[in-house]
Amino acid sequence: MKVTTQGQVTIPAHIRKSLGILPGDSVTFVENDRGEIVLKRTIQDQQDPIEIVAHRFKLSMSSDELIALLREAS
Repeated sequence: MKVTTQGQVTIPAHIRKSLGILPGDSVTFVENDRGEIVLKRTIQDQQDPIEIVAHRFKLSMSSDELIALLREAS
């Protein structure tokens, strides 16, 4: 990846997909114990975790429909 003169980089599509990063999401760069910089998706409190999971797995149902389906299975 190249850094622009304004310090911006483009996160490749396969990385955005694997981390579940969507337009408008926030990311954080964190240094780990080995001195490596790690990209993490910032989870904001207002996001519904079920909606996040449903989107990651490309489910075509709402969180309410997913909960109902899960309740039926148990």
